[in-house]
Amino acid sequence: MRIEDLRIFCIEGKIKWSLHAMKRLRERKISIDDFINCINIGEIIEPYPDDYPHPSCLIFGYSTSK
Repeated sequence: MRIEDLRIFCIEGKIKWSLHAMKRLRERKISIDDFINCINIGEIIEPYPDDYPHPSCLIFGYSTSK
């Protein structure tokens, strides 16, 4: 998994939001704009290539919200 690929997915609108993901974003008070911003300016700091059902990663980025 490369951050460049995730950025392309965001640009092309290929991010699918599961109900679980939306629930977690709400619980953590993270907006979709902040999520996308972190992908656009952040970096992968921990890849999880063996996650099920799909590979995942931890991204370090900053919020633009106040």
